[in-house]
Amino acid sequence: KKMILWGNDNVGPYGAFTKFDPGVTNPLHIHTHEVRIVVLRGAYIYKPQNGAERRVGAGSYISIPGGDVHVSRGDPKEGALFYEESPGKFDLKVVDPRKK
Repeated sequence: KKMILWGNDNVGPYGAFTKFDPGVTNPLHIHTHEVRIVVLRGAYIYKPQNGAERRVGAGSYISIPGGDVHVSRGDPKEGALFYEESPGKFDLKVVDPRKK
C-alpha cells in the first residue's frame, strides 16, 4: 500500500508513505532507480541476493541502489511503515534466481 506525498511514482521522482502488512514478502527483484527508505514503524527486512539480511527498524535509514538484486519484507508481526523516495519512477522487476 502506497500513498504518494509528492511527485509521481509512475514517471519519476516521488516521495511516498508505504506500508507492508505482516507476512508480505516481495520476491527477489530489482528497481531501476535508487530507493531511499526511512522506517517509521515496525521493521523493513532487506536481504540482498549475495549478502546478509538486514533489519531496518523504526528511525533507521537504508538506501537501495538501482539494479541491486534483493528480497524485501516487513517484520512478521508488525509489518513496516516507511517513507520512501526515489529520483526516478518506481518499478519492481522480479528476478529469476536460476538465471545468471
